[in-house]
Amino acid sequence: MLTADNKTNNLEGDMMICKNCGHSFQLNYCNACGQSAGTHRITWRLLLEHLPHAIFHVDHGLFFSLLELIKRPGHSIREYLEGKRKGHVNPFTMLVLTGGLCSYLYVHFNFRTVLASVNLHELEEQSAMVAHKYFALRTIFFCMLCSIGDYLVFREKKYNLPEMVIANVYMFCGVSMIQLMFIPLLLIARNLNLYAYAVFFIIPPVLAYLVYTRFQFLQAFQNKKLQVKIILAVVLYAVIVVLIGQQIVRPFLGN
Repeated sequence: MLTADNKTNNLEGDMMICKNCGHSFQLNYCNACGQSAGTHRITWRLLLEHLPHAIFHVDHGLFFSLLELIKRPGHSIREYLEGKRKGHVNPFTMLVLTGGLCSYLYVHFNFRTVLASVNLHELEEQSAMVAHKYFALRTIFFCMLCSIGDYLVFREKKYNLPEMVIANVYMFCGVSMIQLMFIPLLLIARNLNLYAYAVFFIIPPVLAYLVYTRFQFLQAFQNKKLQVKIILAVVLYAVIVVLIGQQIVRPFLGN
């Protein structure tokens, strides 16, 4: 009987002992825990073989998902909900990555947030934790608001609430990408003393993205009534965020 690290391919069907759970099995995978028969001691050669594969595999999935959210966001989201998920990164993982990077850079460069305008540098002086978590708090709030709103307003589309949550998580990954792409413009505008005006240039693309993505996702291009509902819903969501965004952090500000 062989241990699982003795062979890479157990094509002969020899009985093997799984190094992970101790179960006896044949062929290439343990039928108890699923671990591969080809497990070896970690060496520099093995590390150099596995590391590039792991990096490129993750990057391919991340870049593929982000590209889809730029080129055809609504269609991509609808297909994902219908089961076409190969190549996509988990939506929550992608939101953590894009939102975390966005949060870090906006705090680092002392930018105000879009819609619910908050000075993150000032907030950081009062509470560093809240400043760095503000993007997450605001995104979670906005995402749940939009998800519940979409579920109630577009019930004829037969999507359940969890599906609407996934759809909006993907949409806000796209919103984070828009905010990241505008960082060079904000830096230039600050040097030209035009920062206060530049912030407002981000709002139309963000709202347009949310509207356009819903047009694709809900297949509204040939339905004028549905288009009006989408536009009104997105505007309403934005107004609510503007009104409530400041209230989220008010307890942490000095006055």
